[in-house]
Amino acid sequence: MPKRKEIFTENAYYHVFNRGVEKRIIFLDDQDYQTFIDILTYYLKFVKKSFLNALGRIGLTHTGLFQDKITLVAYCLMPNHFHLLVHQKEANATTKFMHRIGVTYSQYFNKRYQRAGPLFQGRFKAKYLDTDPYLLQTSKYIHRNPLTLTRPGRVVNVWSSYKQFVDPSIKLTQIDKLVDPLPVLNNFSKTNPQLSYKSFVEETDLADWYKQELKWLR
Repeated sequence: MPKRKEIFTENAYYHVFNRGVEKRIIFLDDQDYQTFIDILTYYLKFVKKSFLNALGRIGLTHTGLFQDKITLVAYCLMPNHFHLLVHQKEANATTKFMHRIGVTYSQYFNKRYQRAGPLFQGRFKAKYLDTDPYLLQTSKYIHRNPLTLTRPGRVVNVWSSYKQFVDPSIKLTQIDKLVDPLPVLNNFSKTNPQLSYKSFVEETDLADWYKQELKWLR
């Protein structure tokens, strides 16, 4: 298999994305969504070995493998794809992290649904976010994805980190405790609703220049 064109440097932000092979559904119910979240948690934090095994899922090793290498800034899971915004602290950690996530979830999915073969559409895609505008627009894009699942003009918290960004009073889940929204939220007002992150996401469209950049997702 040819080498990737992307260069994953240390201390850098990336938008990573993958979808089901032939755009198939990869999350059929809440258990599938939760398992993917659990797998993210498993690799980003040291947890008990029984974390997944107790739920009758696949056995794993190397918990917390990326605890000091990858920080999750934002995420969104959709029926046939997922988006992650990550901060890579160590060079090439993102490639190794995404490989673990893809293989582990595929093993779980194939075992549960008694299928064989690849689940994802090849290698994950990645975009280097080299400026603050890229970072902010990417966060906005990820959190606006659920708009396709509900009525126009309403952002909902469907297996995403959005609620954590706009509601500091929520009770954090394990995965939410691992999300670091500050690289994004530090660019917005906490006191002026018109300059808040919520207003940025829900009341304004994606920048035209960023829409052109989204061609890499196709």
